[in-house]
Amino acid sequence: MSSCNGILALIGGFLIHLSLGQIYTIGNIATYLAAYVRVNTNPDYSYEAASWIYTGGVMFQGLGVPIGGLFDKRFGSRPTAALGCFLMSLGVLTSHWSIRHSSGLLFVTYGILTGLGTGLAYVAPLCCAMKVTVPVHGPLKTQCREMGGGKASEDTVQGGGKAVLSVVPVHGPLKTQCREEGGGKAVLSWFPEHKGLVNGVVLGGYGLSGLLFNFVITVYINPDNLSVDPDTG
Repeated sequence: MSSCNGILALIGGFLIHLSLGQIYTIGNIATYLAAYVRVNTNPDYSYEAASWIYTGGVMFQGLGVPIGGLFDKRFGSRPTAALGCFLMSLGVLTSHWSIRHSSGLLFVTYGILTGLGTGLAYVAPLCCAMKVTVPVHGPLKTQCREMGGGKASEDTVQGGGKAVLSVVPVHGPLKTQCREEGGGKAVLSWFPEHKGLVNGVVLGGYGLSGLLFNFVITVYINPDNLSVDPDTG
């Protein structure tokens, strides 16, 4: 597995988290959401009520994170990230319809559904950037021996399973010997000694999202940065 694939996985994880971090834009967009609901569906809708969208999003994001971790372990990083991103995008897309009909539906789509999708997709890019699993065809036996301060390990994968080998940092010289049998490959971690850096790069997209998309929202919705009319919303 080339190092180029590891870098691409890192970039992909950064971009996924850049989109997931849109939840931090609620402080900006809530003003426009509340104004639209007051004019079109509920004249008594307040800015305080709009803040509950963020509360619901964070709550269901927290619920989705452990579920995403279980899905990643069971189905792999790619399907888990795809499912989470789909649900998050679906929540944003359906909010275009729900905001025209009910403030309660808006809470469900932009709060609950978007938050749940964000939580599901949150873990997968972190796992994928640190390691990779490759399907194998036929029996695969991989023997690895580490010398130095590490541990000796031997894994056997049969049939169409997956082989994963992670190298842990050790004190003193480290020597790893691997032998492969069958039609598959033993896969080393892409960044075994830089997991903290990898997590930081991926999560950097999550934090940068609020800064970036707040400008995008203002330019798209309110390019002249006009204040909300207190009478009409």
